[in-house]
Amino acid sequence: MKIEDMFRYVYDNGFAGAWSWDLLGYPGEFTGIAGIRDLKTNGEIPVTIE
Repeated sequence: MKIEDMFRYVYDNGFAGAWSWDLLGYPGEFTGIAGIRDLKTNGEIPVTIE
């Protein structure tokens, strides 16, 4: 499963958070967050990506 798919699963299934950097062993969480940053179906979640 790609990191984008993991974050989408977390978002769609009501998880309170995710530890992608620990699970995958590399800092790919920004890619995952970018994949869900514009979604609003489960409420708006403010995210800043630098």
